[in-house]
Order: sequence, then C-alpha cells, then structure tokens
Amino acid sequence: MVNFTILFFRYIWYILRCLWPNMVSLYKNLPMKFIIRIVVAMLLLLYIGPEKVFAQQSPSDQANDAGLRHFNLGDYASAITTWENLLRNDPNYAKREEVWYSIAKAAILQKSQPGNEKAIEYLDKIITLKNVNGQYYGQSLFLIGETLFLQAEQRYETDELVQARAYAIEAKKHFDLLLTEIPDSPNRPQVLFYQTQIAVKYLQSAVETKKYAELAMDNKYCKFYYAWAIGQLGEEAKARGYFWEFISNRDPDIGPMSLYELAHTYYRAGDYQKTLTELNSFRNFFPNDTPETRKASLNVQRLQAMCLLHTQKYSEAAEQMDQMIRQLESRKENPMVEDYIFLAFCYTRIPDFSKADGLISLLENNYGNSTFADTINLLRAAYFAGLEQHRQAWIHNNRLHHQQSTTAPAWSSSSSSCFK
Repeated sequence: MVNFTILFFRYIWYILRCLWPNMVSLYKNLPMKFIIRIVVAMLLLLYIGPEKVFAQQSPSDQANDAGLRHFNLGDYASAITTWENLLRNDPNYAKREEVWYSIAKAAILQKSQPGNEKAIEYLDKIITLKNVNGQYYGQSLFLIGETLFLQAEQRYETDELVQARAYAIEAKKHFDLLLTEIPDSPNRPQVLFYQTQIAVKYLQSAVETKKYAELAMDNKYCKFYYAWAIGQLGEEAKARGYFWEFISNRDPDIGPMSLYELAHTYYRAGDYQKTLTELNSFRNFFPNDTPETRKASLNVQRLQAMCLLHTQKYSEAAEQMDQMIRQLESRKENPMVEDYIFLAFCYTRIPDFSKADGLISLLENNYGNSTFADTINLLRAAYFAGLEQHRQAWIHNNRLHHQQSTTAPAWSSSSSSCFK
C-alpha cells in the first residue's frame, strides 16, 4: 500500500527547498490574511490526513453520498432507490447500518402507510443486530416505537380501536426495550411521555400510568396523568392537590380537564352535591373559548347530568343532556351514542314516553346491531314497563337475557375523561 503521508511530506520538503528564496520575498509582499489562510489550510490538511485527501471513494461510498444528496433535496423516493441499489450491489457494505437508518428516515418522511412499513422493516434490521452500543440501535428503537405510536393515534382518530391498540402495544414493547437497555437515552423524556399516553388511552391502566408518569413529573401532562392514576388507585386527596395546582394557576392546557377530574374524584366517592359545586365553578376559572375548554366543557356537562340523574332529578338531567347535544349539533359535531342512551333513559323516568319512544327508535334503527344492542333492548323494556305493557317488556328483557349481556348501562358509567 502506498504511504501517502511520506510522499506528501517529501513533496512539501522538495518545494520548500527549491523555492525557499523566492518564497521569502513573495511572503513579504503578501497580505497577512492570505498567509494565515495558507497556514490554516496546511494545518487542516495535516489534521485530516493526506490518505483521505488523495484517496478515491469506493462506488458504494459514492452511492451513499448520492442518496444523501437526494435526501437533502427532499427527493425521498430517489434517495431510497439509490440506497437500496447500493445494498443490492454491496450487501456487506461497511456502513450498512447507516444506510438502513437513512432509508427508514426517508421512508417516514414520505408520510404514507407503505413508507411507514418500509421504515419499520429497515429499523428492525438494525435492532436485530443488537449492537446496543452502536450509533443507530437506540435511535432505531425510538424511531420504530414513535412510528408505531403515531399509527396508533391515526387509527384511534378514525375509531379503528382494535388496530390502534395493537399498534400501541407494539410501540410500548420497543419503548420498554429502550428504557431498559439505554436508560440514559436522550429520547427518554419523550419515550416516557409516549408510554404514559399508551397506558392511559390504550391500556386504560392506572397502575401502568403511574409507573411511567412518576418518572417524568417535569412534564406537566405526565403530572396530570399521574394525578389521575393515583386518584383511581385510592389516593384521592393527593390527586386533588395536583389537580388544584393546575386549576389555581389557570393552566390553559391542563387546567380545564383538571377541574373536571377533581370533581370526578367526588363523583366516584358518591358525593354528588360536592361534584356539582366543583363543576359549577368551571366558567369562573376558565371563561375563554378554547379547544381545551370546549373539550372539558362537554365532559363537565355530562358529569353534571349524571349527578342530577343520581339525585333523581330526571327532568333537569334530561334538560342538561339535551342542551349539550344541541350544542354539539350546532357545531356540526356528533354526540356520543351514550348521550342519546342517557337522554332516552331520563325520558323513561320523567316519564315522557313520546320523547323516549322517538329516541329509542332512533337508537334501534342506527345501533340495533352494534355493541349497544343490549343496552337499547333494556331501554325498550323500561319503556314498555312504564306503559304497563308487561308482555312487551318481558320480551325485551328475555332478549337481553338470551344474549347474556355483560354491557353495563351507559348511565351507570363513572369512567374518567382520560378515556374519552
């Protein structure tokens, strides 16, 4: 192998020896800035090494650089094609982990389902190598987990809940591996935030939520979820303290839901009057119309209606729910099926059988074959019982028994807003 270092310095020595007298006189006439630039250039050349300066790139390195140029120009399809051709021609390329990771990043930036699948494929190659101390292992665990989590969120928004949960659980596996094998990862705060959301939204587990949220209490959202979790686990006084912190500071992001959750702790304890007292202060603390207050306001109105129902104020409960449904419809938003079920139940108790019949018929036509079927049958049985049409009530009750329903009536639910 040619020793470029020796040749380089011999060449420099020859130049200096032959041209030194002329160079001295030349340097006297050169500006100082130019001389400094020459010295800096020579020092950089010495630092980099003549081998790297004079050596030629391999075809694979050239292809890798070409892929990077496409990537930097935003031409992700060409970048991926270039890199995949590189790997096809040189499957044992020394920088293949780097290329796998680059392909994954380009595929994600294509923002498509095929792109996500390709990214997961290449990131999984890096993870399979199990090079824990390598440059790309930890980043790959994070990126594959984030990609899966964001796919879960997309499916959650379109009510594909089974698929969403499957993606979330797969994301959790990779995040757990990252937290275990690289505990000092720079992505740790974001991973804990994702894990907390998965525990709340997809696992609906207070234990899991507390496990991750308490490790990220400097994140206000994690602190909120931690408060929710310990409240569910019986530490309600402590949870109220955290919720009140957000309420008293009038936190625009978390304050509105914190007030709802604080009231919900009293609701779970069966103190409906205290629940209503807390809920009635909502607009005093959060008068502005923001996406956060609108979302929390709906939950506040639902819980107010629930409290009125539990205190047997059926007309007031129905009025509260009807007002909320009209509010949603005026904004071209869809009420939940449970909202109509709740309202129909209130009408059977008032009783207002005409309105009850209309709502129950609507539910039967639209949701008679859904997971709400048993609850709707129960409503229809209550309707006929109120009319003293006992045979019809018996038929619907028998249907409910025959289907061996395990569905709790929607109006008996006391689930937290974290699941909504």
